[in-house]
Amino acid sequence: MELDYELALDDADDPLWTFTHLGLLISLIAYDKTAPGQYASLLFYAGWATESDVPLTAVNDWNARSRFGRAYIDETGDPVIELDLLLSGGVTVQTVKDYIDVFAAVASDLGAALGL
Repeated sequence: MELDYELALDDADDPLWTFTHLGLLISLIAYDKTAPGQYASLLFYAGWATESDVPLTAVNDWNARSRFGRAYIDETGDPVIELDLLLSGGVTVQTVKDYIDVFAAVASDLGAALGL
């Protein structure tokens, strides 16, 4: 994948990648450190800053229909979506690429369902 990304370290010095894919700003966060530089999970994250309240019922309806990801209203009242990818046991580079595509599609579906 030809993605331009920014790499930062979180408060625990774990990597956090930020990139745009299919028009969405996505964060990919490594967590569950198993050894220095090795992690058991990746968290895909996207969120929207909204001017008006997003109905919780709309988010719950989307969650009930969605197979991948979980959506919720964050502490500022904005909708977000997350998806976890377990790395334990091993994954291929292609699996990570596929999950980037899946997450972007699922996040886009949530955005459309919420009128964002």
